[in-house]
Amino acid sequence: MIDYNKITNIEFEGIDFRDAPDFCDAYIVSAEYEGEEMTEEQIQHFNYATLTYVIHEVSEHERIKLLHEIAQISDYIIMGDYLVPKVKGFGSLVNGLIEFIAGKEHYQNYKSYISAGGLKFLADRAGFKIVYEMKRHAFNNHILILATDKGSGTNSLHFPSAQLIN
Repeated sequence: MIDYNKITNIEFEGIDFRDAPDFCDAYIVSAEYEGEEMTEEQIQHFNYATLTYVIHEVSEHERIKLLHEIAQISDYIIMGDYLVPKVKGFGSLVNGLIEFIAGKEHYQNYKSYISAGGLKFLADRAGFKIVYEMKRHAFNNHILILATDKGSGTNSLHFPSAQLIN
């Protein structure tokens, strides 16, 4: 895993100060790590990729493909989405209503996410190792951290009150 504090001489392109504060077109063209020029693969690599309330919006046949594409550029995937099975109560009703209002396709993807078993089932089906799991029943959400092939396991993970799964 790259220690980002040791990256120096970073050169950016595509910065247009009229786009401040977003700079959405900016990208790194070169950098050094511990005095050595970084490869393009190193520059485009991340320790963590985060998906928050994204998976339920993606069509069922695209979910695994999305995770595998993200795994190519990151060590770990942090995902947060709705808890499945849903916790009974007012919050679940509100969540379902919000997803319904979001549109027909969105609602169909949400329903297929729920019926398919949620994040844990998806992670298992995609073949990723779950190294951290948090179920927050009061908020009806579920957080997983998946180790990709590039991930080094649980030794480098530091989370407060973490329930690491070996």
